Amino acid sequence: GDALDLALKTGNGLNEASIEVQVLKLTMSKYSGDPQRAEMDCTEVHAMLTGKFTSGELPEDDPHRLLSRRLLETAEHLRAASKEIAEAREFSFEARLRALTPEQRQEMGTALQIGEVLADKTRQEFEEDRAVVENTIEVDPVYRGRLRRLVSRVTQISLLTKSKDIVDKIKNHRGFIGVDIALKIAAAGRWVVRVFYYL
Repeated sequence: GDALDLALKTGNGLNEASIEVQVLKLTMSKYSGDPQRAEMDCTEVHAMLTGKFTSGELPEDDPHRLLSRRLLETAEHLRAASKEIAEAREFSFEARLRALTPEQRQEMGTALQIGEVLADKTRQEFEEDRAVVENTIEVDPVYRGRLRRLVSRVTQISLLTKSKDIVDKIKNHRGFIGVDIALKIAAAGRWVVRVFYYL
C-alpha cells in the first residue's frame, strides 16, 4: 500500500529485491482475500523490520517506522476481527516460547542486566521479571504479562544503546567491564524478535 511505496522511495533501505517487499507484494496480489495469511505475513514482516531496526541494518526513519506501524496495526485488526486468527497467533506464540532452550533464556537474562544498569525506579521490576523469564517454563497470564513488559523494555534499551554516552555508562559499570555491549544487545534483540513480536 501507500506505506510500502513511501518506504521504497527513501532509496536507503528497502528495495524491490528485499524479502520483506516481496512478501508484502505477494500478500497484496495473491492473498488479499485470505485474512489468516495476511495476518501471518504482516506479523512476520513487522518482526523482520523490528529486527533490522535493532541491529542497525535498516534506518529507523519516518517512512520505515510508518510501514512497521501499519503492519502491526493491520495484524492486530485481523486478530481482533477473527477469534480463529487470534487463537492461531496465541498457539504460535506459546509454541515459540516453549521451544526456547535454557541457554537462550539465559542469554536473554544476561542481556537484560544492561537494563538494570540503566534503570532507576524500575530496577527491582527488571530483576523480578528477568528471574521469571529465565526460570519459568509454563505459560500463564502472569508470565505473559511480565514477558510483554520486560521485552518491551529491551526494545527501548536496544535503541538507547545506539548512543555513545549510554554505551560508555554501561561499559563503566563494574558488571560489564570488558564485555562486548553490542553483542549483549544483539542477543536480546534476537530474542525479542523471536518471541515478543509474535504475541
